[in-house]
Amino acid sequence: MLFVPPSREVLAETLLAAGPNAPTLCEGWTTKELAAHLYLRERSPRVGFGLAVRGLRGVSDAATARLAAKHATPESYASLVTAFRAGPPKASPLRIPRLDEAANLAEYFVHTEDVRRATERWAPRALDGDYADAL
Repeated sequence: MLFVPPSREVLAETLLAAGPNAPTLCEGWTTKELAAHLYLRERSPRVGFGLAVRGLRGVSDAATARLAAKHATPESYASLVTAFRAGPPKASPLRIPRLDEAANLAEYFVHTEDVRRATERWAPRALDGDYADAL
């Protein structure tokens, strides 16, 4: 069973409901930076490597900040989240379901919770047993 497609959908809905300037549990990021991060990690190899290679972290952080700044209005933020929701580009290895699951299952769950739990009034989600086991 594939859990990433519905997890991506839940994360996109959570981001849209929160809007571009909502707090997250990601230090120093609002939802617009988080959306930019999610979008770029699937589309920019330099940004993707910057997440894993310490020496490239500055490149990743700068690209994320630039994209977030370009999508600060509610309308442009919604277009960024919609682009993330559409999934990785056709040539991306993340179009391979097993690779997508390995790379994104925990990522999407954690970032959904980063948005949800940054508010004062949140409650734990009831998770499907198979989904919880996959996590």
